[in-house]
Amino acid sequence: MDVYKLTHQRHVEYKLHTAEWITDNRLIGFFRDEKSALETAELLRTKPGFCDSPDDFTIDKYTVSGDGLTSVYLAEHSYYIIDERVDNIVEIGVYSTEKEAMSAVFEYEKTAKFPVGTHSWDDDFDIDNYASVACFELDEADFTDGFEQR
Repeated sequence: MDVYKLTHQRHVEYKLHTAEWITDNRLIGFFRDEKSALETAELLRTKPGFCDSPDDFTIDKYTVSGDGLTSVYLAEHSYYIIDERVDNIVEIGVYSTEKEAMSAVFEYEKTAKFPVGTHSWDDDFDIDNYASVACFELDEADFTDGFEQR
């Protein structure tokens, strides 16, 4: 079964020393079809924060096992580098069951750049990191309040 992930990305800070943008990325939800994701993006374009970057919605297609699903599971590895004040999120994958998602997390942990669940404090950086699995109901927009104005 194909599902579609709708996200919005807003540029919040430009780092001159790395020539990179720091972005505020928001996962809005997963949808059964691309049309529903597009319609949701269109509704959000006028809300605070979203209207500042109306063309920065993205829709990504995923194929998950099973048909007739009502929800999907997103597995991610998040780590925060304190010196940079930035959350970094690595998407592990999207799955039809919690069991599949947890199995993917366990496999990912074997090769993670920063082993999940560890903390590191050294001369270069401080890291706080964890893996998570979250359930998302299909065709429900989870983040619709917009962004705080900076």
